[in-house]
Amino acid sequence: MYKVAVIVPIYNMEMYLGEAIDSVINQTMGFENIQLILVNDGSTDNSLKIMEEYGKKHSNIKIINLKQKSGAAGKPRNEGIKQVEAEYMMFLDPDDFYDKEALEKMYNVAKEQEVEIVTANYKYANEDGTLWAKSVFDGERFKSFKFNEDNFSDSFFVWNSGSCNKIFSSKLIKDNNIEFLVGVPAEDAYFTYAALLSARSAYYLSDTIHYYRRRNKMGTLSVSWDRSLKYFMNISYAYKRIYELFVEKDRISLFRYFYSKTLTSVYYKITDTTIMNDKEKGEALKELSWFFDLRDTLEIEPCQKSLNCVFNMIHNGEYENAVGVSNIIGEMRRYVERDVREGMSKPEFVNYVEL
Repeated sequence: MYKVAVIVPIYNMEMYLGEAIDSVINQTMGFENIQLILVNDGSTDNSLKIMEEYGKKHSNIKIINLKQKSGAAGKPRNEGIKQVEAEYMMFLDPDDFYDKEALEKMYNVAKEQEVEIVTANYKYANEDGTLWAKSVFDGERFKSFKFNEDNFSDSFFVWNSGSCNKIFSSKLIKDNNIEFLVGVPAEDAYFTYAALLSARSAYYLSDTIHYYRRRNKMGTLSVSWDRSLKYFMNISYAYKRIYELFVEKDRISLFRYFYSKTLTSVYYKITDTTIMNDKEKGEALKELSWFFDLRDTLEIEPCQKSLNCVFNMIHNGEYENAVGVSNIIGEMRRYVERDVREGMSKPEFVNYVEL
C-alpha cells in the first residue's frame, strides 16, 4: 500500500499538466511512496497523450480514461477515489502544483498528530505561474493547531472549501461513502465539509504546500471562474446540498461559519462577472435569493454591512433595481487593487470571533 494517493481530474490541460505531474513526481517523500491517479475527463487536446507518456515511465501512475466529458471535477475525482490504494489521499487540479515537500509534510503531520484530515496554507499564482507574495492565511496570526470545539473561530477561518490543500484518511472517505457532487461547481466544498463533519480529528498546518493558479482569461476559464447564468444555477444547487448536509448532521451552528465566508463572496461573483447580461444577472439573483435570505435566519451580516441594502432588494423581489446597484458596485470594484478586491469578499477574523 502506498502512503499517499494523488488524484488529478483532467480536461484539456495540455498547457499546465506536465508541471502539475512533475510537482508530484519530484516530491521529497519519494515518488515510490505515491500513487498518482490521472483521470481524463473526455479531453479533446493532447492531455491524454501526455498522461500516457508519463504512465509508460512509472508503474505507480494509473490512468482512467472517461470518454464522455462530465463538465466538472466531481465525477473524475469520484472515479479516482475508487482506485485509491494508499493510506491517505490528496487531490490536485491539473493547472495547479505542489511545493516539493507538500506530501511529506502533510503525511507526517497526519501520522504524528493522529488525525484524519490535515488542511494547510496555500498561495495563489498568476496564469503564468508567478506566485503571489503572501499566502492566503497569515502565518504570524495562524500557527499550526489541532481543531477542537473550543477554537472553531480559528478552525473555520482557515478551513477553506477547496480539496487541494488537504490530506484525507482513505478509511474516513471510504467508510463514510463521501463523494464529490457531480457536474456542478462547489463540488469540493460539499466533499470537504462532509469529511470534516464525519471526522473525529483534524489539524491545520501553517506551511504553504499548494499553489493555486488563477486562470481568468477568456478561453482559459476554469469551472469556478466561468461565471455564467448556468454557473449560478448550479452553485445554488450545490449550496442547498451543503446546507442540507449541516442540517442532517445537526450542526447548523457550524454552518454559520461557512455562510459567513460564502455570503459576500457569491454576491461579488455576480457583480464582477462580464459574461452575463442584466436579465441573466436578475435571474441569478432570483435563483440565489433563498441563500441571501438565510442571513436573517442565521443572524449573519455581510462583510460590508452596506450590502444589506441590495440584499433587501433581492428579498423584496426588486431584481431589476438590485442588478442596477450591482452593476455600479462591479464597476467600482474594477478600480480596486486585486488583493484588496479579494479581501472584500472574505470576512475578517474578528467576524469569526463574533460568531
